[in-house]
Parts: sequence; C-alpha cells; structure tokens
Amino acid sequence: MREEVFEAAPVGLGVFDADLRWAEANDALAALTGHTVAELLGRRPSEVLGPVGVATEEAVRRVRASGEAERLAGSGTLPERPGVERSWATVLFPLPDAGAVGVAAVEVTEQVAGERQLAAVARRDALLARAGPLLSAALSVDETARAVVRLAVPEVAAWCVVELAREGRLERIAAAPPDAPASAPDAPDAGLTLPL
Repeated sequence: MREEVFEAAPVGLGVFDADLRWAEANDALAALTGHTVAELLGRRPSEVLGPVGVATEEAVRRVRASGEAERLAGSGTLPERPGVERSWATVLFPLPDAGAVGVAAVEVTEQVAGERQLAAVARRDALLARAGPLLSAALSVDETARAVVRLAVPEVAAWCVVELAREGRLERIAAAPPDAPASAPDAPDAGLTLPL
C-alpha cells in the first residue's frame, strides 16, 4: 500500500539519504525536476538542478541538523529550461532512517504569478487613489511636477525627472531622487516625453 501511495501521489515525493543523494523519488518529483526517476537516484540535487539543487542541499542539511521539518517556498531556474523561472512549495522532514530526509514538493508557478499580478494591481490602485486628489487640486505647474515625481518613485520607477520647455530650453522643475539623471540611454523608455 505504501508503495502504491508513493507512486500514485500527485505531489513530488522522495527521500534523501545521509549523503544527500536521492534514495527514492516518484514520477511526480522527477517531473518537477525535468528528469526521470532513474536520472535522479543516487545523485545529489546540486548535480542535476544547479543553483536550485545547491539551495536544496543546504535545506536538507538544516533539517538533518535540527531534526525539525522545514517548509520552503522557492523559485529558480533549472538547467533543462534556462530562463524559465519556476516556483515550488516544498516540505523537508526528518525520517527515522539514519540521516534520511523526506521531501514533498508541488509546483506553484502559476499561483505565484497570480499573486504577483494581484499585488501589482493593488499597488496600481493604491497609486491611483493617492494620485487623484493630489493631481486634481489647484496647483501650480511646479507643484504638480513635484507631486508627479513623488507619486512615481519608487512605486512606478527608480527615478523620475520632469522638465519644462521654457524659452527654447528644457528646465528641470522636479526630480526624484534629487540627483536623478536626465536620461538613461540603455533604458527601454529613455527619452519618453509626456505632456504636462
């Protein structure tokens, strides 16, 4: 029965031995790593998962040392799919076998992406809520420019400069931070000009 549960579980399940090598892994765990079970068994995570594997080994060592289970939420890229960031929820727990540590893991990439999108929407909505009253007040051009840069940095941009064309030349009337560059040639929106 135990073996049937291990193999049929829709979550990644495995066991690390005392040498931090996979002693057991189910198909779901192998799929999370981009490898087969045979490619995992007898190997250390750092040998097949790159930096994600190094972090996994550090966590396994902590669990072995403390004797306590540890819940992890991690993100990273795997060598099999460089440039594709994935996220996992993992639980590592000590087993009675000398130095063995169990692992249960699920991929949560879509949930993490959804949470990031919700957070971005909440930040945007909060920014708009602050901007409305501030920008609708009867302010001078200079006061409006200062309000714009205060709203923009750091929620929307690392820096913001407002320049006004006066007598044929640009005059800086607001900036955040105060020593912000006039432009960043390597930025995708460098030179973006908006009417004030």
